[in-house]
Amino acid sequence: MTSSPDTRPIVVGIDPDPTQWLALAWAADEAGRRRLPLRLVHARRGTALQIPDGGTDTGVGDVGRGAAYARHTRP
Repeated sequence: MTSSPDTRPIVVGIDPDPTQWLALAWAADEAGRRRLPLRLVHARRGTALQIPDGGTDTGVGDVGRGAAYARHTRP
């Protein structure tokens, strides 16, 4: 039996507050070290939150900011 290289992504949950991204930094380092994809997830209760300008917030922006942070600090 031959073993194949692990290709499962490193998965990390992110918080909207950038001061809480220590786990994201670790996961980005680990993904880079292992040469694996990095998958960011964000969860919240309900479907979307109303924001003051009349729109909704689905958490997509949080994941986008987290991804930009991971790319910038851990290329």
